Amino acid sequence: PTPISGWPPAPLQARTLNSVLVHAQFAHNHFVYLSYTKARAKTATDPELTTLALARGRLEGNALSDVRDIFVAEAWEPGGAMAGRAAFGPDGMIYLAVGDRDSNALTDDNRARMLAQDLSSDVGKVLRIREDGSIPPDNPFAGRAGARPEIYTYGHRNVFGLAWHPQTGELWECEIGPMGGDELNILKPGLNYGWPLVSFGRIYTGHTVSDNSWWRP
Repeated sequence: PTPISGWPPAPLQARTLNSVLVHAQFAHNHFVYLSYTKARAKTATDPELTTLALARGRLEGNALSDVRDIFVAEAWEPGGAMAGRAAFGPDGMIYLAVGDRDSNALTDDNRARMLAQDLSSDVGKVLRIREDGSIPPDNPFAGRAGARPEIYTYGHRNVFGLAWHPQTGELWECEIGPMGGDELNILKPGLNYGWPLVSFGRIYTGHTVSDNSWWRP
């Protein structure tokens, strides 16, 4: 295969590439989208931080050009999983999952895990954005004080699959939990999928994630 030139552009400070999407009108606009781990340089007092970003460029032949960020998640952390998936939905929106960023996954310290329940953070969320990176006004948290308007669902650990059911149109999602805690969910706008308050899984210390494995009010 012939390598594609133009990725990654040095200014993006890209670390890993998560997903590549092709616009439905690619034949006319040549747009491709790349979700990736983005770094922010460390300073004398702070470590290097990373987050998830979505870039858009034009693919002409075997070369990418005009590659630039259209969305950068509010998920800057010094470590932790960036597992995620990006996909175009049937509504033409981009659904972008952000991992749990839990650098304490081998301990019982759940401070980082609780970011999945924090609506002021994109950590542990599935986001919904327009093809130009702007926020749809009909998103479930648009206009809500203290909540990021790009959030579609929350309470996720590390999403690795998104698919729309061919008959019902429902959005199905699968995510990696800790030991024994993988999930298959049907996502509905604005709902909380529990992590880490509700989980069948065990932390890697062997302790249960939650004393409420099934549900909470």
